[in-house]
Amino acid sequence: MYSGMEKKINNISYLTVNDFLGAAVRTGRGNVRNGNSCGDSVFIDFQNNFVAVADGPERNPYASQSFLKRIHGMLGCVGPHADIGNLSINDVEKRFNEIIGEINSIVKTVCYTDNTTFTALFFVRHVRKALLLHTGDSMLYHFRIDEGTAEKVSQTNHCFVGRIDRLYQTKLINYYSDSRFLLATDGFYDLVRDMRNFTSGNMEKELLALLKTTSVDQLPRKLIRTYDVKPEMSDDLGLVMLNPDCDDMPTKTYYLL
Repeated sequence: MYSGMEKKINNISYLTVNDFLGAAVRTGRGNVRNGNSCGDSVFIDFQNNFVAVADGPERNPYASQSFLKRIHGMLGCVGPHADIGNLSINDVEKRFNEIIGEINSIVKTVCYTDNTTFTALFFVRHVRKALLLHTGDSMLYHFRIDEGTAEKVSQTNHCFVGRIDRLYQTKLINYYSDSRFLLATDGFYDLVRDMRNFTSGNMEKELLALLKTTSVDQLPRKLIRTYDVKPEMSDDLGLVMLNPDCDDMPTKTYYLL
């Protein structure tokens, strides 16, 4: 059995699944956003082992949710992980290429006024392979707790969905029992600006230390409670922390925050 919870605290939406996943969405404040709407969204599909973040523009804050809903519709129709647990590594990689084509078909149809960033991860547990799907300035980090390493896998760019006809970056990733993934919109840098302290590597080191002592489901709330202290400069934030090798995880529920 797994324990999952979705709740709102001080206008911040949280989702927690014990030892497997923690997510949060928080509306920006002050001179960055007017606080009336949030352009950032998080989508989690447990059945298809899929997580994503998206960041729409202030003039159209619903663009991110609209795009993620279209991805959800695609997943519901084609079921990218139907019987994938029985596939060989070569067949998994072939299915990943098909998924890339399906998502690029959606990207081509998005109009300029609906532009959004998009960073997503499919993961296949029996072969410990993950597929990054990315365009824009949202981000994916891969942390290895035992190895003490942190890698920013995504390539930051301004090729937003709505301005391009295909994803900017796709990448196959090997992951391990000590792997943890962070997906976030660019509001994450507002959140941890003090943690970074303008020195390269500070943020990664502190996050690695936190990951050794804090379950991924509790980490988003802990980060926000600890570092979200400058409301005069807070962009919208979408954040997911993931342990893809967790033995106990849900299989069919999905969430759109």
